Amino acid sequence: MLSASMTRRDLLRASAAAAGTAVFPDRNVLQDAHPDIPGYLQPPPEAAAVFSKNYGRQRISRVQAAIRAAGLDALIVTNRCLDYLSYVCNFHPFPLEPGLALVPVEGQVTLFVNTYSPAHTRALQAMVWTDDLVDVPHDAISEGSNQNLVDSCIQRLRDRKLDRGRIGLAGDEIDWILPYYLNTKVPGAQIVDAGRTLTELIVVKDETELKLIRFAQRYIDEVAYPTFQATLRPGEMDHVIYGRVLGNILERGASPSTVLLFDAGPPGAGTWARGPLGQRLQAGDIVLSEPTPSIAGYQSEKMYTFALGRSIPDSQKQGAEVVYAAFNLVMEELKPDRELTLILEKLDAFMRRHGYDGCTVPVGHWIGTQNHEGPRFTPEGSRGWILKPNMVMSWHPNVVIPGKVRTTCSTCVVITPEGAKDLSSIKMQPIYYV
Repeated sequence: MLSASMTRRDLLRASAAAAGTAVFPDRNVLQDAHPDIPGYLQPPPEAAAVFSKNYGRQRISRVQAAIRAAGLDALIVTNRCLDYLSYVCNFHPFPLEPGLALVPVEGQVTLFVNTYSPAHTRALQAMVWTDDLVDVPHDAISEGSNQNLVDSCIQRLRDRKLDRGRIGLAGDEIDWILPYYLNTKVPGAQIVDAGRTLTELIVVKDETELKLIRFAQRYIDEVAYPTFQATLRPGEMDHVIYGRVLGNILERGASPSTVLLFDAGPPGAGTWARGPLGQRLQAGDIVLSEPTPSIAGYQSEKMYTFALGRSIPDSQKQGAEVVYAAFNLVMEELKPDRELTLILEKLDAFMRRHGYDGCTVPVGHWIGTQNHEGPRFTPEGSRGWILKPNMVMSWHPNVVIPGKVRTTCSTCVVITPEGAKDLSSIKMQPIYYV
């Protein structure tokens, strides 16, 4: 039976969210008013504009300008994990519907896909930004093979006389099998890693993208945070709270790809994001949670450290204060024209001076079109990356030590000419007591 505090509607809303996230990409957004839903957040006009072919043509022009500046004749974009393909053509692949794009330095982008019916093909043609869509036959054996897509792309390279050009690769598989395959099949071409050429575009947002990310943030500030404040109580079931928070975000208009991380337990539990376990919350528990709402393919996030009451050990309070100070240090350092690696090294040194072996999980990442964009925030992964206005980043200094502390301070920021601007209206605190 459902608990008295969790209605059937709550359960269905949470279940639908999980199913939608796993199967359906973020292709559409509701545009009609919903006066029957209290507090519904009406998506801004940019939620429709970002899918339009006019917007797509502008995006493709920027990508082609970057290709030209990099001295490339064409860019091949493929992916299985990070969705870079949608950035150049508005096609969102998933394992049973892969895709590959060929972006020449000038002319039409070609999108190679596997569809299941003529109706499916027509639906894609209306949605994607390019008019050159090639429906490639499925692999006869494997549901997940991209070989037919790559072979069709190679043929198009030959048709366009690009098989002796300088071809950049961006997306997944560029560091192992794909370069070797292309070098074998197109020996006259020069195959180079162009991942940075594309990601340097992705992490700098235009005004349409910034408005969508800011709108996604509203679901955190105006829906998730108040729901947590109203529901986190000793004795409540963790999965009921999870369902209410996620369900409220979706009911207020966020896209089905919205994600909620959640972990409730004692300060010394040593865990980060186990999810709800069907357990009752206890006085003194620490709840780590990260709502990541999505709207029209763009997202924001914020991790919270909630404490159920003030009877928590000094090790939890001390760790929270150090992480809070580390967060403030980052905010002071984030200014245009600074190299990201130097900031990461300064933050790591600060944590170690205060007795912690750095952060337990990555301290941050680029965010916007997906939860993790571009290279990892590590001294090596970020080396040579210079901060520029309109870059959007998620920062979450953190520490988890079994038996002692579980804490983070987190927010998304946009780099402005003056420095970092917090996208959240919720004032940062070392611990949010409820």
